[in-house]
Amino acid sequence: MSRELFVLTYGALVAQLCKDYEKDEDVNKYLDRMGYGIGIRLIEDFLARSAVRKCHSYSEIADMIAQTVGRTLAEVPDKPHVAVLEQQQI
Repeated sequence: MSRELFVLTYGALVAQLCKDYEKDEDVNKYLDRMGYGIGIRLIEDFLARSAVRKCHSYSEIADMIAQTVGRTLAEVPDKPHVAVLEQQQI
């Protein structure tokens, strides 16, 4: 999804919520619930598709997320391709 499409879609959602709810606090509560639900679905999907080990502390969780999810979101391969390494040596 392009950045522009995301911004327009999110902006339209927030604008509609502002029309539906009178108080800003209600809009924020709805967005918070929606964000929590999306986060839960993302984590469940991640755990279902990956073979991560069990974490025993918050620091382990943070390290695991940084190593695994960060690469996935950035679409960086685990190991550089041989062609890329050969080009760097030239």
